[in-house]
Amino acid sequence: MRKQKMLEEALKFAFAILLREKDLDPEVAAAVSLTKGDIQRDKENFQGARIEYESIKNDQRYKDTEAGQQARFHLIELMVMTRTTPRRRTT
Repeated sequence: MRKQKMLEEALKFAFAILLREKDLDPEVAAAVSLTKGDIQRDKENFQGARIEYESIKNDQRYKDTEAGQQARFHLIELMVMTRTTPRRRTT
């Protein structure tokens, strides 16, 4: 769907799948979330993409999955693409 530029439909489909997120295998759920972030990036919603990638990267259930690892790279690509710097955590 993304390749065909059916971004709204793809996003709705991802949301529909994630309605049952807890019933899905962590690898599958993380991959769908990563795709959701990629769709946001394709739509040039860079803030939405960043939030999605960071949530995958920081989620205990997903951070060790393949998509969790990929989320880190997608986040870096997004920062380079938008010329932003990482946010510093304040404690």
